Amino acid sequence: MGITATGRILPYPKPLSIRTNGWAGPKTETSPDELQLVAAPSAPWLRRIVLLDRTDDHAGPPRCTELEVADAIIALAPETSALSSLERPLHLLADLIAAAGPVLRCTYREAEDLAPLLTALVAAA
Repeated sequence: MGITATGRILPYPKPLSIRTNGWAGPKTETSPDELQLVAAPSAPWLRRIVLLDRTDDHAGPPRCTELEVADAIIALAPETSALSSLERPLHLLADLIAAAGPVLRCTYREAEDLAPLLTALVAAA
């Protein structure tokens, strides 16, 4: 997906790149249809940025912490493939973070543990 400077989310229909095998090696390309994901709304807007941090040694429910802007930019930059091609990319990220509220880093072990948390975050947006 792409996000404009105003926070509009642009759909980018492509396979999802999923890390497997303990994150070593290449990512697996998986169709959203194969994962039974629903289509995005017709005009979605950025409301919150959540950085998912899966760790095998995490115990209990997901734990979320708010990141300072500089820490959020450092954490998000490696996950943003086109960042270097944008004009004033760090300013753009800082502006999006300011508009969406603090970035949350959510540490978890199993994806199904995220469902209640993400449901609550979407409902609050």
